[in-house]
Amino acid sequence: MENKRLLAVLAHPDDESFGPGGTFARYAAEGVDVHIAIATDGAAGSVVEAFEEQREKLAAVREVELETAVSILGATLHTLDYRDSGYINDPANEHPDAFVQSDDYEAIGKVVKLIREIRPQVIVTHDETGGYFHPDHIQCWKITTAAFEAAADAEQYPEFDLPPYQPQRMYFSVFHNTWVRFFVFLARLRRQDPTKM
Repeated sequence: MENKRLLAVLAHPDDESFGPGGTFARYAAEGVDVHIAIATDGAAGSVVEAFEEQREKLAAVREVELETAVSILGATLHTLDYRDSGYINDPANEHPDAFVQSDDYEAIGKVVKLIREIRPQVIVTHDETGGYFHPDHIQCWKITTAAFEAAADAEQYPEFDLPPYQPQRMYFSVFHNTWVRFFVFLARLRRQDPTKM
């Protein structure tokens, strides 16, 4: 598949592996130039209670895991450098550097720049529900769908001095609601609040 390129824009370290990871690995193995852009550092992710005192190291741990996973998938890693926002009603959402607080023009621009540089035929991102209504997944869908259109418009983001480019297709990584219900069930069995995972 010479000269084929795919760009995935996903919210967190681990989103490249859960769900679409097999697809990325398959296409990379077939010769597609696979690029994965991760929007956040994953610092607001959940940790087992026994490791709560090490939470401040979470972003660094997830960065190493992400680099390893992307390498195994056969892809090239890009980061958008936002702070993880957390789940619905999480105080982390209020942090000024949180992805959900990001300036839309700036965030869309980061994806437009990647699209114009990489020139992928295919874009993959989260669906409009964020799979399970995760604010960062929804924000990722919002900026990526906007960038899909904006990248082709020469009047948008002229400061990049890159020629416009229109990817041919966009696909969404989705969670079937059966899986969501299953994970909520498991969380409750472990006496965890599924809204805070």
